[in-house]
Amino acid sequence: MAKGSKSGACRFCGQNVIVEDGADMTAPQLEEAATMLCGCDEAIKYQQEKNRRTVAKQRINELFGEDAGEYKQPETVREIMLNAVDA
Repeated sequence: MAKGSKSGACRFCGQNVIVEDGADMTAPQLEEAATMLCGCDEAIKYQQEKNRRTVAKQRINELFGEDAGEYKQPETVREIMLNAVDA
């Protein structure tokens, strides 16, 4: 293993994955990182869903956030939209 790396297990298949710069990560963080690096079918589905949620939240902030000009929405409205993405 490289300096500062640790091993974590995918939460779906249990395969051990070396996480670079994971020396300071907690066990749940290592599990998340290993799952994001794993190539099993369930992990790939999870990665895609997580990436879609991240992109959707970024778009909400771009379209309705501080730099949206006349389309800027109150924080409570944006929080509702962001929570809807997770639902």
